[in-house]
Amino acid sequence: MNAYARSTDPQSSHDAAANINVTYLQQVVIDCLAAHQTPMTSLSIAAAVGIPVWSISPRMRPLENAGKIVCVGSLPALNSSGKIRNLRHYVLTEVAGGHTEVTEVSS
Repeated sequence: MNAYARSTDPQSSHDAAANINVTYLQQVVIDCLAAHQTPMTSLSIAAAVGIPVWSISPRMRPLENAGKIVCVGSLPALNSSGKIRNLRHYVLTEVAGGHTEVTEVSS
């Protein structure tokens, strides 16, 4: 897997993306979800492991695409800006028992 930077990002972002160990960060997400055994957002995972959310949130979609995690719902929560919005909650696929239906709760 590769890390990516946007075309509008400065060269330092491209350099960092080229040198990041994506596999390590994905494993951090998996380990955190396994330890907590409860649905978590990328923000709550970042807080639990002490890694900035901008390093954790880009790992969620590739893990979901690989079948390692599943989104079990979208619920109101505080985002990184302190505003309430619907955030996706994830669990390990094995914890979800194959349940992949996304439930949205309106705020």
